[in-house]
Order: sequence, then structure tokens, then C-alpha cells
Amino acid sequence: MIATEFNKLKIEKKAEIWTEYGIFLDERVIYGKYKIIIYALFDFYIEVYYNIKNTEIENMKALENIEDWEGYMQSVKL
Repeated sequence: MIATEFNKLKIEKKAEIWTEYGIFLDERVIYGKYKIIIYALFDFYIEVYYNIKNTEIENMKALENIEDWEGYMQSVKL
């Protein structure tokens, strides 16, 4: 499976794959509302969007391009 294939799946199937094969890497909180958790999955990375207020997973997406990494680049010090 590749990132673009993962992104085309329904959220239920994404969750099934993520819980079985995902490897936790990091997390961050945005706007005090979402915890975004990044996982390694096969040969790509995914973000799981967890709504802190209603304690539900609202979205999952594979990172497909450099713009998807922008939120993580702010925390990297070179």
C-alpha cells in the first residue's frame, strides 16, 4: 500500500490498518482542540486527528507532500 491508496480508503478501513500496523512517532496539539498523532505505516507516515473535546478520531491522512510536514518543521532545530 502507498500513501495515495491509504488516503482513498474510508475512515473505518484506515483505522483497521492503522491500529494493526502503525508505529507511534510523535504528537502535537493545535488550537487546543486537536491532538495530531503521527505514525509510521509501511513506507509512509500518517496523521490521526483526535478531537480532544469530544474524544473522537475525526480524520486520518497519509502525508503525501512536503507541505504536509510543515507543522512538524517548526519543532525541528537544525
